[in-house]
Amino acid sequence: MANENLTDQLRTVEDQTIDHNFRAIADHIDRVIGDLSDTIRNTIVDAKGDLIVATADNVVARRAVGINGYALIADSTTGYGLAWKKKGFVDRGDAGLDYVIGDFTKDGAWHDLFLSSIVTDSDAKSVLMHLQIKGSAVGLLVQFRKKGYTNATKVYQRTQVANIDNQMPFAVACDVNQVIQYWIASSASWTTINLMVHGWWI
Repeated sequence: MANENLTDQLRTVEDQTIDHNFRAIADHIDRVIGDLSDTIRNTIVDAKGDLIVATADNVVARRAVGINGYALIADSTTGYGLAWKKKGFVDRGDAGLDYVIGDFTKDGAWHDLFLSSIVTDSDAKSVLMHLQIKGSAVGLLVQFRKKGYTNATKVYQRTQVANIDNQMPFAVACDVNQVIQYWIASSASWTTINLMVHGWWI
């Protein structure tokens, strides 16, 4: 009888131990599954340079790698909150003259110069240009500025010697429509006013 009681007690202890172990294993599995639900799997990315970004609270997605030379910037208008955009200087290459003397109004007043057909990036901030001027008089003045500016934030060049070329590269800010303004002295002494766009910054 005593042996039977001991056997029953041992079985009870064994059953309790097994039950405890099963419960511990089940709890561990639950924790692992819970952890996996918060784990970002490596299959979310497809290529070198892909990024994982948040698209909402507790929601992530793949942002594909951008184009070489583009920079990733914040942009709340996109679903990712980010956008790949060109940054830095855009070299126009081996371009020729864009404007010659007959393209300008020479009356000592400010006029718009529309560059959108040349500066093809809508987010351009500043334009690198090259100016060549010549006249039969000394001190003839040309000025450039960003459209809308009224203070002394402008660049200018004068004829230094009669009938001798004056050349200079310069940068001038442009507005959101790629427009700058120019001012050219009113004079019949002008013989050359050439302007070329080298490139722009974005």
